[in-house]
Order: sequence, then structure tokens, then C-alpha cells
Amino acid sequence: MIARQEVYKNGIGLVCRYGGIQTRLEAVVRKIASLQEFLAKSCSGAAIATAACRKKSGPQCVLEIIQKSEKGVDPLFIKRVTGFKEQKIANILHRLFKYGEIRIEPGGLYVAVAGR
Repeated sequence: MIARQEVYKNGIGLVCRYGGIQTRLEAVVRKIASLQEFLAKSCSGAAIATAACRKKSGPQCVLEIIQKSEKGVDPLFIKRVTGFKEQKIANILHRLFKYGEIRIEPGGLYVAVAGR
């Protein structure tokens, strides 16, 4: 038998291969953990808002999101939080603006009108 074949037959080669696989697997586990942390930080508010929006109509939900913001929100943020399509958000924002519930700030931010 060749020395290499004896090494693999005795199991030493398996240990070497297992060590390489283990280090790669540990790296994958670390990456998954970091992605889970990132998703938990970025989506926690969105998941809560989405759950709250299920019990309300679209305009009520969007108006509540705008009222809770301090500096105003843009349509992309509303889309991320609610999961509504762009056209639906545009229609809701137009209706809320038309009825005087919100106003449009420079830069395309929507802000709730004070006193309402």
C-alpha cells in the first residue's frame, strides 16, 4: 500500500478533511448570525407596524405612520413598513393631502398637519 492510502485508511485523512469542513461551516454560521442580527434590527419596527396595519384601513395606517414620524416620511419608507404597492400608497397619499390631513415638505417628505 502506498503511504497516502494507509493514512486515509487509518482515518487521519478524514480528520484533515473534517477540520477544513468545520472551519468553513463555522464561517457560514457566523455569517448567518450576523445577518439575523441585521434583520432583527432593521425589520423589528416594520413587523410591528405591519401587524398594527392589518386591523386598520390603508389610509388610517399610512396616516398613523406619518403622525408618528418626527421629520416626515417618504413613500419608500411607507412601502417598506406596510408592504403596500406603490400605486396604492400614491393614491392614499393623494387622498390624505386632498383632505388636508398631511402636507408635502421639500424633498418629498410627507408630514402630518398639526392640530388634526
